[in-house]
Amino acid sequence: MRRKDHGLRIWWTAPLLGLALACGGGDDEPQPSGTAMGAPPPVEEHAENAAPVVESVVLSLRDPLPGTSLEVNAEAWDPDGDPYRLTFEWEINGESVATGPRPRLKLDDVRKDDRVEVTVVASDGRLESEPVRARTRIGNRPPQLKSVLLEPLEAVRPGDELLVSPDASDPDEDPVRFECAWLVNGKETGKSRREFSTRGLDRGDKVRVRVVASDGTDTARAELSREITIGNSAPLIEKLPRLESQDGEFRYAFAAKDPDGDRNLRFELAEAPEGMRIDPILGVASWRPKASQAGVHQIEVRVRDSHGDASALQFEVTVTATSASSPEQPPAATP
Repeated sequence: MRRKDHGLRIWWTAPLLGLALACGGGDDEPQPSGTAMGAPPPVEEHAENAAPVVESVVLSLRDPLPGTSLEVNAEAWDPDGDPYRLTFEWEINGESVATGPRPRLKLDDVRKDDRVEVTVVASDGRLESEPVRARTRIGNRPPQLKSVLLEPLEAVRPGDELLVSPDASDPDEDPVRFECAWLVNGKETGKSRREFSTRGLDRGDKVRVRVVASDGTDTARAELSREITIGNSAPLIEKLPRLESQDGEFRYAFAAKDPDGDRNLRFELAEAPEGMRIDPILGVASWRPKASQAGVHQIEVRVRDSHGDASALQFEVTVTATSASSPEQPPAATP
């Protein structure tokens, strides 16, 4: 407030001595004598009261999130030096939610993109400042990636298909999409679909997938699945071999291949008629059926690798007895 000083100014006049001589009826009148004080100057009127001024209003967060507190920093002053108080009116989407001296608002019950505005007014008790506003919007929250499930859970062999099933949620209820990156032995393969074929991989290769969840604006922290080790593949019997017959003995020469390159394959008969035998290393099955064995017989040949995995081939053999007129002709076997 400007200080106004009013000085008191006094003017003094020298005494006037008048001597009147009565000289017989002179026409001159006597003059007054004594001291006199000059009139004081006019007193200046007080200036009118000036309203406070709000210079700036700044919000503490640019894109506040639900559940956080939003604060406002306001700078103001009063031209007269009078004390003043600030009032804050908070609005959400144009609706007043709080008014008072508190420069803070807890952002409960708000959603993404809601508009938040604060109006600040300063008052010295007689006049109010012009209102000054600041506004912002509720920001986006990234999705939350809870887990990355990789299936099947076990016994994965070359050629099997893997499937990743991420589990995520978005606090703003935005749709979530997933970005996948498959890795084999720690190196990215360039495959990004949720399905991944292990065709061409070898026993012992290690596979995992990295998943990122996105709502189109923000992404969650990338998560890695558990690591799957490609297991052993069972050998396969190529096909049913051609039947060979010599001196009443029937033979099948089985051949097998192992996807992992195992060479120590072993053959066995899981089901066979009496008298049939198979060479475990060469895979040659032989049988000399008896006349009493005429009929249909079920046969199952298995091949096993050195890791214990096996596959089987099943087929039927029909034995037909020879006529009584040709007792020396052996029975015939056909697959």
